[in-house]
Amino acid sequence: MRTEMASAEVGDGTLAAIRFAPKADVTQITAFLLANKASMIDGPLTGGIYTIRLPESGKAKEDHIKQMQAQSTIVDFIATKQ
Repeated sequence: MRTEMASAEVGDGTLAAIRFAPKADVTQITAFLLANKASMIDGPLTGGIYTIRLPESGKAKEDHIKQMQAQSTIVDFIATKQ
């Protein structure tokens, strides 16, 4: 018999963990997510970390994360998530 937790997710390679800058407000975060075609999946977890889904995976996702990391007024931390 095989059982799985209802909250278990199969990673499709499009997820990232993000913590927004302390001074970022809801309007800025919403605009950031829209501009990056990202959607909020979960959070905030311990340490203010959210899970977002990006529109790509693999190398394209890595490049996108680097681009988002440069937006220090909004992004405090971002990393790929499996």
